Amino acid sequence: MNKMKKLFLIISIPTITILMTLNAPTIYIFGLITIFIIAFYVADKNTQSNDIILQSKLDNPKNPTEYSMIKKSPLFTHNEQPMVIVDSSFVIRSSNQAFKNFCGGNPDGQPIAISLRSPDIDSAIESINAKNVFRSVEFSIFQSVEKYLLAQLFTIKHKSKFVLLSITDISDLKAADKLKTNFVSNVSHELRTPLASILGFIETIEGPAKNDEKKKNMNSFLTIKSEAERMHRLVNDLLSLSRVEESQFQLPNEKIDLITCVESALDAIGVIADKKKINKKFSQKPSTPIFVRGNTSNHRSF
Repeated sequence: MNKMKKLFLIISIPTITILMTLNAPTIYIFGLITIFIIAFYVADKNTQSNDIILQSKLDNPKNPTEYSMIKKSPLFTHNEQPMVIVDSSFVIRSSNQAFKNFCGGNPDGQPIAISLRSPDIDSAIESINAKNVFRSVEFSIFQSVEKYLLAQLFTIKHKSKFVLLSITDISDLKAADKLKTNFVSNVSHELRTPLASILGFIETIEGPAKNDEKKKNMNSFLTIKSEAERMHRLVNDLLSLSRVEESQFQLPNEKIDLITCVESALDAIGVIADKKKINKKFSQKPSTPIFVRGNTSNHRSF
């Protein structure tokens, strides 16, 4: 809302209220309301006309500006990330197709708050206009589900102040970070139990059961072994998570013979399988090697 509209509202509402309080004739009140409506309409049309004139100046091909060059650049128009240009009045001057898809319509000419309901965005735009510096802001919105977004703000050189916003959806990163935190917390809690058991039985061996060889051998050590194996599994889980985080963006480039990999894995579990009386067999072994790109240790684990 521009200054003229605000002025009409400030004048009209108190004036009409005073006339009604003084029991002024109804025709006067309705006449005054009609005048204010017409004035408000004219002010609105004037604002729209000024916006059209400003937009035509900004898009004038004879006098290209940084704003017009960015707006027409393929990096803006065809970027898969939602991007939008906002003026100093927090009104969207231009948006790319990705931002239109994000909003579900054409937000050009509307306040940014309609598309991105976040006070952090308004504060960032106000701050970057005042200090002319780069800003990045994390915020959340609700679109059927809660989404976490990262907005990067850049100033555009022009006599009028414009800000370029680039929006990145970081919901998956937030969810993964939360999952990792919960996993580490749970594993850390689980590790305390076997550690406490091992320490407790060691104290028993050193103390009350020091001279009881049978009890020491048959009970304490079996429990220690069981808890140690449990810790081993938990530590392996942590190491697996760490390996996934380290290699999630690295494509494997090792040449692997799948036949040799399977045979090696079967040999490795041979002792365990025999103890549990499990029959293992490699049926229909191919006559020629099968090579793939991957990681030998990971394939053996699978």
